[in-house]
Amino acid sequence: MARRRLLTLALLLPLTPGLKREQTRIFEGVFGVFDDSLPDGWGRLLTDRYFRAKGRAPETLTALERLAFVGSRGPGALCYGPAGEPDDAQDAALDLAAVAQQAERIASGSPEEALPALQAAGVSSSGSRPKVSVAFNPKTNTIMAAAETPLPGFEHWIVKFRAKEDPEDSGAVEEAYAEMARSAGVVVPPTRLVETKGVGFSGCGASTSGAGPGSTPTR
Repeated sequence: MARRRLLTLALLLPLTPGLKREQTRIFEGVFGVFDDSLPDGWGRLLTDRYFRAKGRAPETLTALERLAFVGSRGPGALCYGPAGEPDDAQDAALDLAAVAQQAERIASGSPEEALPALQAAGVSSSGSRPKVSVAFNPKTNTIMAAAETPLPGFEHWIVKFRAKEDPEDSGAVEEAYAEMARSAGVVVPPTRLVETKGVGFSGCGASTSGAGPGSTPTR
């Protein structure tokens, strides 16, 4: 499977020295392997809102500028530089309840400017549901803004919030599905119900500890 994927990549992006030009224009002028690092859905909404607040029309941003903004915060192993904007919220305690409440308001159409913590934690996220990348300590249940290299005892996790149409117990439902998958022998990353102020959210860890052989990190 890995060889087949490499072959497909080589057909579109030859693994040879020299400058390569993407000809199809399917992915805004970049090769698909790099387009996959760009946020969509929720992450793109936050990115567009950030640049609009800075006086830059989102439609004028190029794919390369968006990749630079992702920097080292994107999913997977690819990093891009020079980094577009500094991230002042890393290694800071995160009020997950406040971030969740604002994320749900913005997902429902609120025009408010995103909190720095939400902006820093959510811009690299893909998918339609609001979510944030955090540094989580499973032993102490402490949550901090995610840094490229977490502090000792912390791991990269993704916490997903509710969308407007989701039931209040959607986090608990997702965790129940994850437990059923494990019971059925499906290899899944570590998950847990992340609770704060009486509300539970779906959490998924990037660590493969306890996930079984062959598991794939989510970050």
